[in-house]
Amino acid sequence: MLQNLVEKESIPVIDELGREIDQWTKAEFYRRLATFEEDQAKAAKDFESQSQPITT
Repeated sequence: MLQNLVEKESIPVIDELGREIDQWTKAEFYRRLATFEEDQAKAAKDFESQSQPITT
């Protein structure tokens, strides 16, 4: 009987935990994506400011 109760009760907990992980993962993904885009923009700006025109 206890085993049945544990099995019945654990499913909502697992589902809720899955949703929390999914939300955290999405938030973390978008945070990292924004950071990556900022880093790329900074790297491009730094590269442009350091590059010299090629003269022959």
